[in-house]
Amino acid sequence: MNAGLLPPLADPSDLQTRPLVLVVDRSPDRRLFLQTSLGGRCRVATASTGREGAMHLRRHSPRALVAGRASGRAAREVLPAVLQGPEAPATLTLWATQPSPEWADAALRHPFTRADLLRAVAHLLSGGTSSPENQQAGPDASPDWSPPRR
Repeated sequence: MNAGLLPPLADPSDLQTRPLVLVVDRSPDRRLFLQTSLGGRCRVATASTGREGAMHLRRHSPRALVAGRASGRAAREVLPAVLQGPEAPATLTLWATQPSPEWADAALRHPFTRADLLRAVAHLLSGGTSSPENQQAGPDASPDWSPPRR
């Protein structure tokens, strides 16, 4: 009945040309927020643990990694080990109180908005090595002064 009035949600041929971004976070709600926020601009794969994220990194070569909170010591050890070398994706960490890890290219401090997230990921995908606007997110956030990995 509405044929031709509404554009398709996504052009299937366009989906294959979008960059692949891997989201790793232990919270299903945060993964869903990140996936829906980035889904209009990227292909998004998700993982709930560092180990699962590392397996995905080895198999699929995403262009960027958005790392939220992953549980346990394994997450802190497995992801950095996979992120070594020239083929490693640009990495954005999402964190609240701790300094950005040395293996991350950029960080967003909570609170951050969807616009902050999109801007930071777009910057990484374009070849940037730190978040735009001095890595500051949200009106009350302070900058991440961690050095970039590359």
